[in-house]
This record gives sequence, C-alpha cells and structure tokens, in this order.
Amino acid sequence: MARFIDFHEGDTLISQGAEDTAAYLIQSGWVQVNRRRRNGAVASSTIGPG
Repeated sequence: MARFIDFHEGDTLISQGAEDTAAYLIQSGWVQVNRRRRNGAVASSTIGPG
C-alpha cells in the first residue's frame, strides 16, 4: 500500500544501521544521503526526483 508523506528540511528518514521495510520515491525536492564508513570518513550523495 502506498502513502504520501511530507518531509521537511532536516528530517531524518532512516539512520544508518536501522532496518526499514519502506521504499521511498522522491516526487519533488532532494534527499541527501550520508554514510559513515568503517574508517570514519563520511560518503555523501544527493538524490532528486524519480
């Protein structure tokens, strides 16, 4: 079942290491994805609509 959820700047969708059963489709705006690697470095990506 699909449902629409509005997120706002600064909201966290899911934290690294947490488990989730949802899939997210970005209709507008963008999401920044940050992942801390084992060596402590942070990898960052930006994902937009679609």
